[in-house]
Amino acid sequence: MTLAPGEAATVSRRVSFRQHTTRTHHPGRHRVEALVNGAATALGHVDLRA
Repeated sequence: MTLAPGEAATVSRRVSFRQHTTRTHHPGRHRVEALVNGAATALGHVDLRA
């Protein structure tokens, strides 16, 4: 996506936390980041419970 100077856009994405055999979820706080112009930008966090 390319934006003009001063222009804003809303971007959203859903993430599934469904348990799979190829993925293990670890309880605790996990950071959520987005890559903006190649740099990681913090968006917040998610707390996973056991």
